[in-house]
Amino acid sequence: MVKLIDAPSAFKAIHFAIRVLGKLGYTREYDAGQRLLDVLGWYLRDGSFEAYKMVVARELGGRDFLPY
Repeated sequence: MVKLIDAPSAFKAIHFAIRVLGKLGYTREYDAGQRLLDVLGWYLRDGSFEAYKMVVARELGGRDFLPY
């Protein structure tokens, strides 16, 4: 369940930082660009984001709430 909360929150925060820095957010002087790539990796690590949604739905609601 943590993956469903942490990854979008971190992405929003880092995306805001890059917008504040402007084009400097994508340079090697600041770490914001690398952090954005790290957060995007969270979405893909250990399975897809949609798969985690189904796991959480099964754990919270039971098998009746699954799409299959």
